[in-house]
Amino acid sequence: EKVTLIFSSLSALFFIVSLIPKYYHVFKLMKIARYISIKDSFRESNLWIELLVELILAIIHPNLIFKDKYVTTGKGWNILNVDYNWNDFFLVIMIFRLFYVVKIVIISTKYFTARADRVCKMMGMKLDLFFTLKCVMIKNTSIFLIFLTLTVCFGFAYMLKVIEGPVSRITGSTHMNNYTNYGNCFWNIFVTMTTVGYGDYVPKTMLGRLITFLTALSGNILLAMNISFLQSKTQMTSDEEHALDFIERMEERENMQSIAASYFKANFTYFVHKKKFIRSEIPSTKENKDKLVELAKTKFLKRKEFQKILHQFQVQ
Repeated sequence: EKVTLIFSSLSALFFIVSLIPKYYHVFKLMKIARYISIKDSFRESNLWIELLVELILAIIHPNLIFKDKYVTTGKGWNILNVDYNWNDFFLVIMIFRLFYVVKIVIISTKYFTARADRVCKMMGMKLDLFFTLKCVMIKNTSIFLIFLTLTVCFGFAYMLKVIEGPVSRITGSTHMNNYTNYGNCFWNIFVTMTTVGYGDYVPKTMLGRLITFLTALSGNILLAMNISFLQSKTQMTSDEEHALDFIERMEERENMQSIAASYFKANFTYFVHKKKFIRSEIPSTKENKDKLVELAKTKFLKRKEFQKILHQFQVQ
């Protein structure tokens, strides 16, 4: 454990030292690209905000100083006194270092190149990470949503395990409080994010409830994004609408031909029987008269059906 904490501290120190030349070169490039004036200072370039965020994420890490340091939360935060190790909290905060992974992926795309920068200048805008992120999200929506959903689920599940795990060990693992298992934490996060809310696992701490609250908000946003994505994918283009209309028309034409054939067949049958009846080739009985009337009704109904579908076809 000591070796791991020492390695973590050395890695954080190396990362902090590397930030100085990195932002120095970025500052010079911004002057060369004329995003800022030559007379502007580092503070006026707004790069200090990104530097401050990266410094905070680098400084907060598990280390030997807080190896055996605990903080006890009492009433108002938990239902009972729980001892948390500071390094556990630092591990939770370190999850936000996924920001670096996302940043590397973004700047490696074609939307963050010199050509993209020239195009943005032609359009009177500035190329930045947010614009590149929107381009990646629009062009690779499915991959982006899958990555974002899994990241949020696994990240919040780990946070819940760190926060609620000690409470489960003290009170004992029960059906409503068993956060020592990572699978249960992931299930709780997934159920909350999808707004199902079975309530089979309930957080007992204020921090756990805060994580659940953030999970619910994230779930609503992700569900809205997924619904919007599905709507855009299922929406037909003009060519697809024309193809669908043509298929429907072909089917209507075949249906009309079938009904027309049925109508002419009924018409022919009626006139044949009527001619035979007039020539007295068929005995003039009540049964034969009724049969002739039924044939006339059938011919009339077939004609109405044919005229109706013909009118619909002409309108379409």
